Amino acid sequence: MTETITQRREALLLELRQSIANEVGEPVERIDAADTFFRFGIGSAATVNIIATLSHRLGIEIDPVLLWDSDSLAAFAEQVVRDPAAG
Repeated sequence: MTETITQRREALLLELRQSIANEVGEPVERIDAADTFFRFGIGSAATVNIIATLSHRLGIEIDPVLLWDSDSLAAFAEQVVRDPAAG
């Protein structure tokens, strides 16, 4: 069965939320899809590691700046899933 865009977006968003939760030591439930990445105060080295992990699992290159520039974690996931070349 082929994954839909919605399923890919939700999977990416969950993985992103889990990565952030691990980095900041918070339960994943406290990482909301509507949050901006800035909210978490994660430094550039950790951001690059999070993006590298996502890129590897998705098999695409993602520019870390995309995460910083997105209005929310959900918006980041939506953009990556709909237009992987933008990352």
